[in-house]
Amino acid sequence: DGILLRPGQTLIQGAQVFNMVYNTQLVGNTVENVEAAANTGAPAYIGLLPYQYGVSQTLGTAAIGVEIRDNVLQGRGGAYTPSYANNNQLGMEGYYNFFLAQYIGSISTIPITLGTIFQNNTARDCSNAYYLSSGIHNTLLCSTTLRNVGKLVDDRKLANSTQASVNTVSECTAPTSGPDKSRQRPVADPKTNAPIPRNGGATRVVPLTGFAYDGVLTGFTITALPLASQGTLYLGSVPAAQNAPLSVEQGAMLSFEPRNGYTGDAVFTYTSADNQGMVSLEANFVIPVTNPLPVELTQFTAKARNADAVLTWTTASELHNRYFAVERSFDASRFQRVGTVQGAGTTATGATYSFVDANVPGLVQGPVYYRLKQVDYDSTATYSAVRALTFARSAPITLSVYPNPTVNQLHVLLPTAGARLTVYSATGLVILDTRTDTTEGALDVEQLPVGSYLLMVQPDRGAQMHHQFIKEKS
Repeated sequence: DGILLRPGQTLIQGAQVFNMVYNTQLVGNTVENVEAAANTGAPAYIGLLPYQYGVSQTLGTAAIGVEIRDNVLQGRGGAYTPSYANNNQLGMEGYYNFFLAQYIGSISTIPITLGTIFQNNTARDCSNAYYLSSGIHNTLLCSTTLRNVGKLVDDRKLANSTQASVNTVSECTAPTSGPDKSRQRPVADPKTNAPIPRNGGATRVVPLTGFAYDGVLTGFTITALPLASQGTLYLGSVPAAQNAPLSVEQGAMLSFEPRNGYTGDAVFTYTSADNQGMVSLEANFVIPVTNPLPVELTQFTAKARNADAVLTWTTASELHNRYFAVERSFDASRFQRVGTVQGAGTTATGATYSFVDANVPGLVQGPVYYRLKQVDYDSTATYSAVRALTFARSAPITLSVYPNPTVNQLHVLLPTAGARLTVYSATGLVILDTRTDTTEGALDVEQLPVGSYLLMVQPDRGAQMHHQFIKEKS
């Protein structure tokens, strides 16, 4: 017997029924198995046991931000015969973050549980302290006290899955008292770069980003480089080094050169760090490498001329080239079409093209990214490498948030009109989500619990910004 949270999904009379758990704590409990060792029956357990029955696809994330801390679990000890359900061995005594699944198909890469913290727990007389499985993402196992326990973690790869749990950290020491008890790890943002062509040389990739809940983001570390068979990651003009710290500025200076002939996803991982000495979990950075343009580009440049961006490109040959779409981005991730230039169809002699994007500093300050989308007569499209340029700054782009701390309303002043405003809790849960079409916004935060929150601002034009604020008691 014990304490379990059971988020999940099932079918009732043909309809999917959801039962989700968010931002929940199991704190200060004691569970003890008092049966004799020779008896069978319910074990002692505490934790999460998400389920899914009678459906054909995984439910997505069922639990976010669960904390299980300061608990004591006393097992029965001695020989124990576990029970079984849906071919998953259950009934083991310990702390659970384990997925029960009964459906047709494979377990997806979408997390079933996300961001679970086990802290300052005690396990006694158990085969294992923790039971984890496929579908479980970003679990911290901190400061566990063990007595007569076989091992700390039993992490299982379930049927129809390619891996066990993801991003499990089992050797961490969490603060247990004093003002640092609520300190949070920083976050490194997962990235998927815009596709780059194979055999196209080194191409700048989107900057590394993240944010710090408690402090200031100070930099990044590349923890695993792309495989040599995929290509080479560069910092500036030299190959990037694994486990070497990067400043925030250096995080925007990475480029990738695919190995000759390689197509597919090139992947590296990185972490972020803050000025409190905290390091994030690893995040994946995916770089799709595609077949090159059917048009052979010999030159593609983007240069600043006063307030205009002047793009020029030259082809050596073209095959069924209907037109080029010129695309622009302010973050090297989301591109928008800003114009088209007609192609030459099919030619063995090539051609020279140009395009002027006017008054770019009036839209945003900082780096601007361009790429070509080449479209054939059959609507097949491929992309060029990305080119970046920077205009001289006339005034810094600022985000103003006031009052901070606040009691009932938070005012936001934006550098440009139009943005989405999203408020996150300290555990990453979306609390408020709205938008403004002007340069001002007002958020009603009176009903929020007292605490620290993160405001993420995504302008309609420009890079994402964020600001931390504190909600005080009314």
